[in-house]
Amino acid sequence: MSQFAITSPSLIVNGVLVPYVSNSLSVTMGDGEVSVDTQSYGGMTAEVVTSQNTASLISKLKFKIKNTEDNLNLVKDLKSSTGYILVQLADQNGFTGSMRSGSLINDPEFVLSATGETDIEIHGSSLRF
Repeated sequence: MSQFAITSPSLIVNGVLVPYVSNSLSVTMGDGEVSVDTQSYGGMTAEVVTSQNTASLISKLKFKIKNTEDNLNLVKDLKSSTGYILVQLADQNGFTGSMRSGSLINDPEFVLSATGETDIEIHGSSLRF
């Protein structure tokens, strides 16, 4: 097992290498949440009931981009690819992951300033490594 931290993987979206703001990339695996509850037989007797919340089987990928013309065009392309975005991650130590059937779920706000950054959030199928 590798002991290298995954710190700045390459982000490839629909076959295009995407530049992002350092330390802004985060992912949710999409393996889903588990609900844990109890049911009682009365008389202080109870048992645990667990269930998989299938509504939470969604990967979430978040990152920030700088406000450039190229990145504005990237956002336009992502918005027009709803349900068809492919995200791939790779680093120099051999780590790889991918998410299919993605959609840009937020309506990115471009802050037009010298230091402007825009939040991007893509949801899709469970992230696979």
